[in-house]
Amino acid sequence: YNLLPEYLLNKKIALQSVSIIEALEKLSVAKNIKVSKKSKIFEYAAFVLKKESKLLMDEYEKQNVEFKKYAIYIFGILKDVESIPLLVNVLTGPNIPLSTLAYDALHVITKISYKYDAIHAIDIKAANKFLNYYYKKTLKNRLKK
Repeated sequence: YNLLPEYLLNKKIALQSVSIIEALEKLSVAKNIKVSKKSKIFEYAAFVLKKESKLLMDEYEKQNVEFKKYAIYIFGILKDVESIPLLVNVLTGPNIPLSTLAYDALHVITKISYKYDAIHAIDIKAANKFLNYYYKKTLKNRLKK
């Protein structure tokens, strides 16, 4: 599961976005496969989904926890500003492992750092900082158009 994505990435060969989503779904339910956060599959998925991250966001709510982890990794690799509201929702949600991954992705995307303690949920002010970053970035993008 690492050699093929690495090869395709090096050759800049993009499969269809739906195929990547399906591959991630299958990988997320595979019994004897543990995928490292550093696996090339996530880098390759980011390469394919860079202009279609909304597809991944739409799929997020429908999927299992393992798939959600994969999606969060990919949002971080993409540095996808559009995923910030979803990630803030995960950050402030009840699933501590996903919340921790969401914080990591938000930090990569925004470069905003806070002392994060998953056990005591993130302070609402910190969540608001991430959302303010999102609104400023998306407003600038809309004004450019």
